[in-house]
Amino acid sequence: MEYSVAFVDQVKNPTPDELEKAAFSAENVLASIHPITYSCFTSAFEIGEAADYYVDSFKDLKMISYNIVHSLGNIYDTIFFLIRHQQMYSPMIA
Repeated sequence: MEYSVAFVDQVKNPTPDELEKAAFSAENVLASIHPITYSCFTSAFEIGEAADYYVDSFKDLKMISYNIVHSLGNIYDTIFFLIRHQQMYSPMIA
């Protein structure tokens, strides 16, 4: 944040020395935002690839059935533990 404030102050006073300092301040600002912009770009690219995969899988009946069968174990475990949890912690009605 201090580099961006310094950059604005240095550009407002356009002497050669201040403009040289402004160049270094701009470089520091860009260096500090690089990881943020790079990770956002990478995330957007990965989300796009995942979306393409899901669209392709909905077009093909074999892929849909494969995904369902592949997830049956997780679905069974979730239902089993939800029922068991409900039986253990719900008040018994007599």
